[in-house]
Amino acid sequence: MGVIGVVLAVLRNLHHYMQLVGALCLLLAVALLGVYWHLREPTLVIEAEGDEDIRVTRPTGGTEAVVDRLDRAIAPGTDGGGAEERRAGGRRGQTY
Repeated sequence: MGVIGVVLAVLRNLHHYMQLVGALCLLLAVALLGVYWHLREPTLVIEAEGDEDIRVTRPTGGTEAVVDRLDRAIAPGTDGGGAEERRAGGRRGQTY
């Protein structure tokens, strides 16, 4: 009766054990989400036909730097001064 009694006691308390396992899984999921949120690096991916994808990470500075980095990533042979030309109303290197 000793082994059967232990098995019956475990089965009676099974819902407590399952709640404990569920709480530990929830704690692990929250911890992993926190680590992901802390370590993630937002990236803009520009898919190019026939070439490698262009990945541009988001800087912490202003938007002018972002525009210039995108200009350099999209058209590598340019000087990256597209922000000034856009403010002046010009279109640089675009064909329709």
